Amino acid sequence: LCQYILPSGLWINVDNQEHEQLEHLVKDSKFVITIFDSSFDYNIYQSPDTLGQFYLSILKLIEKNPGWNGIVKSKDYSFASLAILPCAEEVIQKMKLLISANRLIVLDPLVSPIAAFVYSHLSVCYGLNSAGIIAGIYGYRAIHWDCCGWLHHPFYRDKEQKIVFHSLDEFEQAIYQASNGDTSIGDFTRWRKLFNYFEDLKAPQRFAEFIQEFMEEVVKTNDASHSLSTSVDKYIRRNNITDDLFELENYWEDELIRKESL
Repeated sequence: LCQYILPSGLWINVDNQEHEQLEHLVKDSKFVITIFDSSFDYNIYQSPDTLGQFYLSILKLIEKNPGWNGIVKSKDYSFASLAILPCAEEVIQKMKLLISANRLIVLDPLVSPIAAFVYSHLSVCYGLNSAGIIAGIYGYRAIHWDCCGWLHHPFYRDKEQKIVFHSLDEFEQAIYQASNGDTSIGDFTRWRKLFNYFEDLKAPQRFAEFIQEFMEEVVKTNDASHSLSTSVDKYIRRNNITDDLFELENYWEDELIRKESL
């Protein structure tokens, strides 16, 4: 059992690189979509079939809408890796055509997802996708196609949410709404504090300060338990951690129950 559990914030490396290709793509676009895929296989919920549907859906939307461009940020992108898809030939052909027309850019898997979503108007995600959650925490818009049907996920209990869609048709309609200026699509504002209490990226700094203080206290007192308690108290005061940290999860649970009863 843990004696103390403290929030530190998110540990995410910020991508400070300039990406000339992406800047050029945005400059010539009315609407840019970042495409986040995820792992798939025949023996897990996310399958080659649903990933193929996802890619075809987005690629077709980009194809038939002049001014729309796309950024692919894949976990393991290569045309060879897509060969397992039932519709692989069509997906690969569409990708190559859009790439040759300078309407689609495929990023290296090692590039931070941040580099992708900061250049787009909307991120579209295969499954309930951590990259999309990170985009939302950063204040960017992202939506997820719940191809697995996790209908008991807490997001669904909020009837006003517009971030997770079970139907691919609803997912596509949401993309069109976003392209027409509907900023409620993919808006993660109400969830940000639940995922990142401090709503910043200073976790490493907080953690380092805490460890340093604890070590200094141990040297002075030779009492690990007392030093830990003292360091925790200082951490709470320095970072203005209030009781809302412990009430936050219960708040959302109560709020969702309230909305379900309306």
